[in-house]
Amino acid sequence: GDNGEDCTSGVANSFLYLGQLVCNSGNKCSCSDTNSTYWHTTSKTCKTKGNNGGDCTFGVANSCLYTGQLVCKSDNKCSCSDTDTHYWHATSMTCKPKGNNGGNCTFSIDNSCLYPGQLVCKNDNKCSCNDTNTHYWHATSMTCKPRGDYGGDCTSDIAGSCLYSGQLVCKDDNKCSCSNTDTHYWHTTSKTCETRGDNGGGCTSGVADSCLYPGQLVCKEDNKCSCNDTANTYWHATSKTCETKKSLGGDCDAAIECLVANSECATKCQCKENFYDTNNADSGGNCEPLENLKVDTIELKTRSETYVVISWKAPQAVNAVEEYRVLVQETSSEESVGKQTRGKYSNSRPAVQTTSPAPVQQATMPAVPGPIDLANSDLTASDGSITIKWKQTGTVTSYTITISELVINSATVNAPSYVISNNAALRNGHRYTLTVKAHSNSLESAEYTEEFRTVITKPNPPILQSCTEIVSTSVDLMWQEPLYPNGDVQYYLIDTTGPAAPPQINTSTNVATYKVDPLLEATYYCFNVRTVNDGAEDIQVSVNSNQLCCTTKAA
Repeated sequence: GDNGEDCTSGVANSFLYLGQLVCNSGNKCSCSDTNSTYWHTTSKTCKTKGNNGGDCTFGVANSCLYTGQLVCKSDNKCSCSDTDTHYWHATSMTCKPKGNNGGNCTFSIDNSCLYPGQLVCKNDNKCSCNDTNTHYWHATSMTCKPRGDYGGDCTSDIAGSCLYSGQLVCKDDNKCSCSNTDTHYWHTTSKTCETRGDNGGGCTSGVADSCLYPGQLVCKEDNKCSCNDTANTYWHATSKTCETKKSLGGDCDAAIECLVANSECATKCQCKENFYDTNNADSGGNCEPLENLKVDTIELKTRSETYVVISWKAPQAVNAVEEYRVLVQETSSEESVGKQTRGKYSNSRPAVQTTSPAPVQQATMPAVPGPIDLANSDLTASDGSITIKWKQTGTVTSYTITISELVINSATVNAPSYVISNNAALRNGHRYTLTVKAHSNSLESAEYTEEFRTVITKPNPPILQSCTEIVSTSVDLMWQEPLYPNGDVQYYLIDTTGPAAPPQINTSTNVATYKVDPLLEATYYCFNVRTVNDGAEDIQVSVNSNQLCCTTKAA
């Protein structure tokens, strides 16, 4: 018999092609080992079945090993049926699908990922771009594209398509920039998005957009934001504009609005105490020291039994003098002599010079205020407001204060207390710094600075975001810390529900991700996380977070 034809088992000459065919137990002619060889009808020989890449006979279905995996191609070589989508896995002797981005592959097998020249198989047996720090996968073009630098190209719906994760994001115009370019700018040296400075706030000299309110504030060489011409303009905090300073006599709300040196605001710009207006008009003029109006060298010229004649030297600012007035001591009478520098006074003694036009009153420096009066302060921020009080000594007419994050621009109060309400920066369990100065008689004390803390209250829970690094025995939970921790977060408590769930987990520290193990493979688990702050034991634990569920991988 020929290959596949009848023969008689045990009869040596019942088959053709001795040394090739044999008569098997089913009385059919075939090759001796049909698992590893096949019948080649042209050469009338039993040939060895080909391994992956080995020789075979195109058109002969069983001329390759691993039936159902390898097939014989038209080049008479054994391979997977579709080598574009599958690769040969020598260990399992199977044709496995090539991995897409993030898909499975076999490390050390070059062609185990789709899109050669783009995706590579990493040592975690996952397909990805060769350098995921600098490139990202673009699923539409099936290519690894460079991550964009600031202002560079990216893909708006792909989160990792920009460099400097957590700083740059991809906007709708497919360009990388800071998330909020109205309030932040790109700092090329630190590779971070920095907050644009308000008036007096920090900025980067030479970076045009590092201050808020473009066209108004500019960044000066000291890396502080201010109006471009601070000598002639001032910052108007309400309108957020640089306004022209007012001359003497101009309407004002604060001293910073007054142009002339040594002036102050009292609904209108006017000279400070101990200074005079050089033109003494409703507007214009400068403020010069009253000292310049003091006369000098008072002399007795003549005398008699009934009068004396005295003279004096005109003051330095003689052009500003409208008249001289002489106070005769003991009589308390005051007499004007116009602009002449001598006068005749009856029944008087020689005059004594006093400060002109009125005696200068002096006062001691106000005492430094403080410390904070915690017993009488209300530092519970739950109702949206707090009252901070401090100790005072001596006579004080007003205080100027700032409080970090809450009162940025100096505020003036007449009593040793301040109320903060409707302030988004006001939080429970948060630390702030009070800086206060006392004012009296146009003098001010040294600054007093003290840190205080609002009352710690029950924290908010974190927001569970995702399960990552899911394997057969564990998952990594990732969460966002609570917006209102209402104190210092100490650690988190993780509760797990599901078959053979581990007991409650204490993270021990303030973290935003945690590996939960041991878990069963291919099993559905649900998780809740609670915040623990540094408050009292009965209020330090939050309610449960949102529930997050995921399934472990099969082994």
